Amino acid sequence: MSANGITCDDLVVAVGDTATCSVVCWCANQWCGRTECALLPTTFDAMLTVATTMKPLVASSAHALPAIAFRPEPGLVVCDLDLVREADPEDLKLGYAVLVVTMLSSSKSRWNQFTETVPEILSGEEVALVNAVQWSQTARKDVLMATNPSARHALDFGKTGERTLRACLGDAASQVPAYQLLSEGMRFEARLAHDACDFDIDYVFEVDDCLEDFGIEELAFDLEPAAYIEEFRRQQFVRSNRSMLPLPAALGAIRLTSVEDEVLERHAHAYLASRKELL
Repeated sequence: MSANGITCDDLVVAVGDTATCSVVCWCANQWCGRTECALLPTTFDAMLTVATTMKPLVASSAHALPAIAFRPEPGLVVCDLDLVREADPEDLKLGYAVLVVTMLSSSKSRWNQFTETVPEILSGEEVALVNAVQWSQTARKDVLMATNPSARHALDFGKTGERTLRACLGDAASQVPAYQLLSEGMRFEARLAHDACDFDIDYVFEVDDCLEDFGIEELAFDLEPAAYIEEFRRQQFVRSNRSMLPLPAALGAIRLTSVEDEVLERHAHAYLASRKELL
């Protein structure tokens, strides 16, 4: 940026995926006390997230702690929905998974609207895609600006399970799409929520059905429950001194919740057994 004579009076423009937009937004924020930045995300997941959150620039080898991440606050985000309609369906699935997490953090009425428009989103209808992007950006902004500190963790729903599975799978995790790891984290934590905070079991199954509708299948693997539980707790404590997870008590009400060891162990055994049966 120095070599190109960029000053705080200029505009830095990023065109690319979530990682590209995140790097450029971070650099612009640091340059000359803050230089304005405009983002043109080219992937569906980036369109849903880059206005409010960034992809961590550096993560530990254990996939535990993001080293650099902040609220990006770009001056402008421009989304070309033709890129979504023309994309390979496989490349859209991370965006679909992110959309499910985000809509769970919104209201019951918004969740119902979202699930009703899944077929239109999949077929690439313009109004449905515009609504999906708008709903996502609004819901994510509302989470970050929530007056309840506990509610500000809502977008991390499913992330502990995702990181745990990535760490437990080791090198094999590189062969698993990111959307599938995130979806597995959501599936497991939704079941924890049913016991830990009385999340309606019908909504647990709705999350499953929604992911299935988006073509995100359950992942088959074989892990030892003891190792999985130990890693799950480790992933919790590396980010917080509290043994609490962001779990949905209801649609639009994802809050930090304490999960007893007995509940975690029981659900981990059942979850891992079900995934082993898929092999």
